[in-house]
Amino acid sequence: MLLPLEQKGLFNKTAEGNVWIEEYPNSKQHLHVLNGFLVTTSSMHEYCKFFPQDKDAYDIYKKCLVSIKESAAYYETNNNWLTYDRGAKGAVSNWYMKAQVLEMEQLFMLTGDPYFKKQAVLWGTYCYQRNLDYVGCNINTINYAVPAIEKNGYYFAGTNTIKLIDRANILTDSAVGFSKPYRKFSVIDDNSKTIFSSEVDPSQRKSYIRLVFKSPIVCEGLQWQYAKDSASMPLDYLEIKEDEKSGWKKIKLSEKDKSISNFNEMAFKKIYTVKEAQLVFENDKKINKVNIASINFYTKPKNDNFLKYAYKISEVVKINSICNKINISIDNTNEYYIFTRSAKDSLLNKVAWTANNSSTNVEQNNILGDGHCFAQFLFVFRTLNEQSSISQWKLEPCN
Repeated sequence: MLLPLEQKGLFNKTAEGNVWIEEYPNSKQHLHVLNGFLVTTSSMHEYCKFFPQDKDAYDIYKKCLVSIKESAAYYETNNNWLTYDRGAKGAVSNWYMKAQVLEMEQLFMLTGDPYFKKQAVLWGTYCYQRNLDYVGCNINTINYAVPAIEKNGYYFAGTNTIKLIDRANILTDSAVGFSKPYRKFSVIDDNSKTIFSSEVDPSQRKSYIRLVFKSPIVCEGLQWQYAKDSASMPLDYLEIKEDEKSGWKKIKLSEKDKSISNFNEMAFKKIYTVKEAQLVFENDKKINKVNIASINFYTKPKNDNFLKYAYKISEVVKINSICNKINISIDNTNEYYIFTRSAKDSLLNKVAWTANNSSTNVEQNNILGDGHCFAQFLFVFRTLNEQSSISQWKLEPCN
């Protein structure tokens, strides 16, 4: 394994000069596979524990840890996801994404190095509602983290849910009463960049997005997201049909549920079977445009053992000083993280997240050291109980 490639081994080096144990030696398509290297590094830890006299292996193991730290950023797609390798750079499947969170967690347990903990926490936020369909797999529908919900100036963990909507169980999806055509799957494709954005037809009393399922789903609530940084008409109510022969049943939203925030959820008062659903927008608002990014019907998992964190992504802010600090308070939690991304313009979706060395200070080189003047923050906190929360944050110049 530790022989170089030219001697028919697996030992290689990255373009940056770091060591790499290849899963597919001499393959340009699958160069530097991340999952294989994480597993190999953990295995080398075990080898060195049982054979401490092998100093050469231990030296390479330590270099592997450095290589992971200095290479992880190259696997970020900058859309809150990872690539499989540095060759073809295809996006990983849901399985690999979830597995690599556990692999980073394992490296933290083996080494005690907080870098691996931070990466596990960050990647855990990428996995929200990314379901698997493997028989007997414990992580099929688990969430490592859930979006936080704002209540009275504080952010609390939202409901831990199992996503029930995907392309496989949708018979048809459409929109009625809008001025623009609806692109199929645009609000159920797990991509926050593909949104449905359209003005409503003023000649219609109401407009709606309709979903028809191949077979009925049994659900406990509804979640929806509006497009970031875009004004939108609020959702007014939901209509459902329990089967093909039944009429429409109206489910009203509370005034709280009608508020415009990036992530919204409504728990039903009872469990419903849904064959068809309509999200209805009444055309009597000052804003005459709908900007919606995702829709999901959910149920709750029976096992919450994997759920550990809640997260909140901030809006993009303009930085006006060289040194800045984040003023934030926490309650009923003993662990939280702040990740940052910054750029010279406000288009930050192509920039990878960086973990700050301190949970309360924004590092200068992350914000303005090279001319950057726009930033965004990802706050993650451990959910010890229902009262675990963080306050709304403030960015202030350093003293």
